[in-house]
Amino acid sequence: MFISTKSKYGIRAMAYLSLNYNKRKVTIKEISEKENISIKYLEQIFISLKTLDCLQSVKGSKGGYYLKKKPSEITIYKILNILEKDLKSYNEDYNSETLDGILEKEVWMKLDDKIYEFLKGITLEDIIDKYKNKTVNMFYI
Repeated sequence: MFISTKSKYGIRAMAYLSLNYNKRKVTIKEISEKENISIKYLEQIFISLKTLDCLQSVKGSKGGYYLKKKPSEITIYKILNILEKDLKSYNEDYNSETLDGILEKEVWMKLDDKIYEFLKGITLEDIIDKYKNKTVNMFYI
C-alpha cells in the first residue's frame, strides 16, 4: 500500500485541528504556516476532507475549520479512505485458478484486511496524545 503525500498532509492537518478541538477555529493559512505545507495544496486537500462528516467550516473574518466530532471518533483509516482513490493493494478481478489469483486472495487481500484493521484502531486522539506526551516530557538545561 502506498500512502500519498496528499494523505500524509491531510492527516497532519486533521491532527492539527485535533490539537485545537473545542478551543477555536483554525484557518488553512495557519495550518500551512505551522506545518510547512503549501496553502494551495492544503486547499485542494480540504476540498476532499470536507466530505468527512466530522469536519466543519465557517466562512468570514472569524471563520476557519473545526472538528465537529471528537478526535477519538476519527480514525486514520477514515481520513485515508477519503483522500486515497484506492486503498487496495490487490486486484478484485483475480482468477482463483491461477497462481497470481491465489496470491491475490490468500496474501494481498488478507494483508489489506490487517492493514485496515490496524488503521481503524488509530484515532486522531491517539496521535495527539503521543505528540503531547512527547512535548510535555521535554526539559531544557
